Amino acid sequence: MRHPSPLFPCSGKARISLFALLAFLLPSCSGGGGSSSSSSNTGKGGEKDLKILTESLPSGEKGKPYQAFIEVTGGLPPYVYSIAEGVLPPGLNIDNSNGLISGKPESAGRFSVKTAVVDASIPAQKASKTYEILVMDVGASTLKLNVKAGPTKGVAPLSVFFDATGTTSRELSKPFHHLLYEWDFADPGSRRPKATGPMAVHVFEKPGTYKVAISVENPKGEVVKSTQQITVEDPDKVFAGANTICFSNNGDFTGAPSGAKKVKTNDFRFAMTFVGNGKRLLFKRGDTYQVSDICSLKGSGPCILGAYGKGNSPDERGIFANNPVIRTVGGKKERIFDLYGSDLRIMDLDFVTDSSSQTAWTGAVNGARKITRILLLRLKTGNFQGVPLAFADDVIQYFKDEPFDRITLADCHVGTPGVNSVYMGGTRIGILGNLFENSPSSHVVRLTFLQKGVIEGNVFHHSNPHRHLIKLHSREYSKYPLYSEKILISGNEFHGNSDWPIALGPQNAGKDERVRDVIIEKNTFFLESTVQVVVFGAAGDLTMRNNVFVDGLPGGWSVSLVSLGRRGIEPPPWGGEIYNNTFFSKKCAVSRVFIADLGENQTEPVIFNNLLYSPTAKSGTFHTVNLLKQGQTYKASGNFMGKDPLFTDPSRLDFSLKTGSPAVDYGAAPPVTALEDIRGRHRPMGAAPDAGAFESH
Repeated sequence: MRHPSPLFPCSGKARISLFALLAFLLPSCSGGGGSSSSSSNTGKGGEKDLKILTESLPSGEKGKPYQAFIEVTGGLPPYVYSIAEGVLPPGLNIDNSNGLISGKPESAGRFSVKTAVVDASIPAQKASKTYEILVMDVGASTLKLNVKAGPTKGVAPLSVFFDATGTTSRELSKPFHHLLYEWDFADPGSRRPKATGPMAVHVFEKPGTYKVAISVENPKGEVVKSTQQITVEDPDKVFAGANTICFSNNGDFTGAPSGAKKVKTNDFRFAMTFVGNGKRLLFKRGDTYQVSDICSLKGSGPCILGAYGKGNSPDERGIFANNPVIRTVGGKKERIFDLYGSDLRIMDLDFVTDSSSQTAWTGAVNGARKITRILLLRLKTGNFQGVPLAFADDVIQYFKDEPFDRITLADCHVGTPGVNSVYMGGTRIGILGNLFENSPSSHVVRLTFLQKGVIEGNVFHHSNPHRHLIKLHSREYSKYPLYSEKILISGNEFHGNSDWPIALGPQNAGKDERVRDVIIEKNTFFLESTVQVVVFGAAGDLTMRNNVFVDGLPGGWSVSLVSLGRRGIEPPPWGGEIYNNTFFSKKCAVSRVFIADLGENQTEPVIFNNLLYSPTAKSGTFHTVNLLKQGQTYKASGNFMGKDPLFTDPSRLDFSLKTGSPAVDYGAAPPVTALEDIRGRHRPMGAAPDAGAFESH
């Protein structure tokens, strides 16, 4: 590594010429920084390739001295350093002779710069690298971080709900929507080691102490950070000895934990008689256990139902092909489980029922009364004639209980059900990394009431053509003055074949069921069959950003990415923001594509920096809005429609922008700016945000 000092006080161009001449005349002479060279005038001559070693540049503080070197190796010294693209933070400069960036930053923010280095070879070698410099205004920060985590201690696997929704920034009226929240769970072996958003849910599967980091940034570039300590206990110690009960069909207990109680049976209901607080029930992989009646799992926990033995052929969710099978037998029943209590875990089990109408059961897991801290992990269900996973808010209302709380469904595979895959309501709910297969009779996931929910990393396959992949409403407002609110729908894959794949708001025009504060971001929507409106949003403060829409529709008059308007008797929505989304159609069989349908809204929706393109679209195909209510106003700017944006590779769903794309830096400035793109890269990297979901240069 070298930091060569200038040998002659001359300009960069003069310095190159002089040292190129010296290199030619004195090939064995030592250059700046003590490096020796045997180079000839070919530009290589035995020298190693010129490379920039510095991977990243440190953050700085406004008004405080800043110093960072661009370190290089190879090539022929001396080197000339410059800024090829972008600008340094005001107050900083680069020394062309030694790569020192120094000064006192004069303003806060994120600054993207491309540095270039040229050596003294003939012809010259060149190298470049793009960096991001974050400058914080620590003394004048308007951010106040408020983070809660729960539980902070428990036995593995431990699902923890992280909540930063109380964080404020003085100049922002909607910090839930306009701050950038980044979580690092310090759990590199997990499927989801990091997350973004005002809330996050993480399942810690290995014992240990975890220092979870949270970073929050506002549009001014101010950043605040904090850590939360999570202690995860070893289940082999918590459930030591006879507190673990292992079951086997044939008496083979290979793989059972040392000291566990061993029971030979194929009767699942009999096995459930061993359930109790502080108990772990493990079923042997490769075995099948029959159940003929409803079982109860209740208590204050901790309690685990799981598997033991070697697992074979895991799928992408970690579900083993030989997980224990719980098979229903006998007449039709409503469900296998009724759950009560708290701190319960059901994991690594495969629930199966006969598909015949005479013997099929309606569901697998059911929340019977007040429940908190329930984890369903890597479960598999198939052929249930009702709802496989049900935590119905209707039950809570009937018994006048507090809502279900802190329920996590993670990495499950829910096979084709008779009704919904999931029917649920409650507070602090995480739906993470699941595969929901077709629900041909109804919705896929129906959420009748939800406060502080994270729906992340799931795959949703087809609903009934007139139902929804996600249906979210709330309780009747006249009886329960509550909103479904603070909901993050992020990083999912939606395969939509219905009129409205996602529906937010009242279940029908005659209901006053209210929804607000929903973020839909970083999702990929595949549009098929009869899609008319991708997201029907009868909801206040709905934000849609950094989503990709891939059109495979066979035809039709029009399709809209989102509809903002009133459905019936509920108040009109307000504060809608639709920005930095990408729409692509290979064939574009529909005649019109609208970014938004606008009905009655209390405020002006904001529609910024969206990108719509098809190589086969006719003139007049793409439009910003379809006004459903005359006189409704809106703000729109920076939308890139119809022109070729030079996508990198649409056939591989890579909608990043090539160098030279006209959509680069095309986006508009505030009122709203996405602080990151669909891949988590910060915006803007250039003079202005790029249009679409990808920030590419």
